This record gives sequence, C-alpha cells and structure tokens, in this order.
Amino acid sequence: MSALISCIIPVFNGELYVREAIGSVLAQEHRPLELIVVDDGSTDGTANVVASCGPEVRYLFQRNMGPTAARNRGLASARGEIIAFLDADDLWHDQKLDRQLAVLAERPEVDVCLTHVRLFWEKELHAEETRYRQEERTEAAGGAGSTMLMRRRAFEVAGDFLPDRPHSGLVEWFGRARAHGVIVHMIQEVLVSRRMHAASISRIGRSDSHAEMFDLIKRRIDRHREAPQSP
Repeated sequence: MSALISCIIPVFNGELYVREAIGSVLAQEHRPLELIVVDDGSTDGTANVVASCGPEVRYLFQRNMGPTAARNRGLASARGEIIAFLDADDLWHDQKLDRQLAVLAERPEVDVCLTHVRLFWEKELHAEETRYRQEERTEAAGGAGSTMLMRRRAFEVAGDFLPDRPHSGLVEWFGRARAHGVIVHMIQEVLVSRRMHAASISRIGRSDSHAEMFDLIKRRIDRHREAPQSP
C-alpha cells in the first residue's frame, strides 16, 4: 500500500524522550508519511526538541487537556486515510508500519491492526524490572496505544476518543468501536518498545486511572443490565 500514513505523537513534558520517538517514526521505510506532534501544554523544553527534529515534523500546541484530547487534535489535522499513534516515550520497530500495512492490504475488512509490545526500563526502575524478570515475563500484552494502525473509517464509525478520559480513553474507544462493528486484528509480532519510567502519565495519575477504569466497568455493567434480554 502506498497510502499516506498520518503518525500522531501526543506529548506532555516529554523533552527527555520525544526525540527518540520521532526518530523511530522517521526511520520507517514507508513513504508517504505525515508526522504530527501534538504538545499538550508542555512547560519544559519539548517545543525546542521537536523544532530541532527538522521540517518533516508538524508541531501543534494546545493547552493541557490530556492525551486523548491531544490524539483527537492530531486526528483532526491529519490528512492520511491511515492513522497511527505513538506515545512520546515509546519506540517503533523499524518495520512496524510495513508489517501492519501488509495486513490491511491483504484483509480489507480489518479496520484496526495492533501488535505486541516489549517493555524496557529506565535505570531508576531497576528494582521493578528485576521483579518483572523474576516472574519470567518477556513482553506485555498487545494493544497499547502505540501499536495502533487504523483506517480513518474506524473513527467515522465509532467517533473520536472521549477527551475527558485521559487514562481510560483508549479502552473506552475500543469497547465502543467493537460495539459498532469495527474489526480489530492483532499480529503476533513485537513491533513496539514501551518505555517504563518514573515520570510516565500512568504512574503520576495512577489513582485517577483506577477511578476511570472502575467507572468504565460500572457503565458497561449498567448498559448490560439495561439491554433488552432475549426471550
């Protein structure tokens, strides 16, 4: 497939890692490629780092509204019919887009293609990594936001991410998308590296994340109870 892929990186105070994330996108063999970095109100040197990455990167700034709102902003500005997302502290394998595009080309019914991820830790989390390795786990389950490659039509069917769910927005969207008939396929390859570090949004907002997930589960249970039962 020679389709334009719009790659969207939401970032908040990501000056330490965003350059590597951008580099992993630009290292993809596929072209044409559109790279959009949405700065979600950073107060550090993120803007300068992105500017130093060259003219291939389109930079958008918004006030701090959370990663799901930043993804929506990037999506609204994207020109491609194929959309990919990458968190600013994660990395893509250099064959990621090509492998996933092959799936979309072979299976036109598939709307979203996911991959598996591997975890890697920064030095400050050495103890956590050691505990993880002792459990003999080598990779996380697939489906992280950074693995997503999707046809724009998936959003036309299911709608955008909910901006008021910065932690559970992806999970909520996938549930809504499946309910609308969006077809999701996961390939059994590790094509994304997920960075584990002390300043990640998932750690800083852990209590908020748990509250959002509990609310999401409750809403699903309520909808199931309210749904008409088959005789």
